[in-house]
Amino acid sequence: MKVIFPENYWIHLKNVRNMGVRETHIKEVVENPETFGMTLDDIKLIYDKCDETLGEEGNASDFVKQQLIRKGWIYVKYNSTNDIYNVELFNLDDASRISLWTWAGILLIGKDKNRRSSKVCVFNFEGKLEYESTLEEVYL
Repeated sequence: MKVIFPENYWIHLKNVRNMGVRETHIKEVVENPETFGMTLDDIKLIYDKCDETLGEEGNASDFVKQQLIRKGWIYVKYNSTNDIYNVELFNLDDASRISLWTWAGILLIGKDKNRRSSKVCVFNFEGKLEYESTLEEVYL
């Protein structure tokens, strides 16, 4: 049986936990708020303030994502059209490098060889490109 890896991830710095996202990042947070150190009431309040429907992508989900990144979560979204993993994190420091190295290693063990050359672009909290390479180079 072939293992199917998700394309999008939440990665936590402190416990180097890689959490594959089944649908969207925000739906993963809404379905598992305690995993992310939030409550469903916290998330509903943010959505109410933004006048958006719970779980939709928009201003509220962006705000939740920013809060989680501040708390040590790394946001990874794969763009299949361009074969790029876009990574958003608070700061590219030693802890985040270790987390990204672990994530890349898990993917490289399970993915086919053509994914090795997938591009990885790492952006800091201000949206500045901090690092750019291939998935294989992240793991080396």
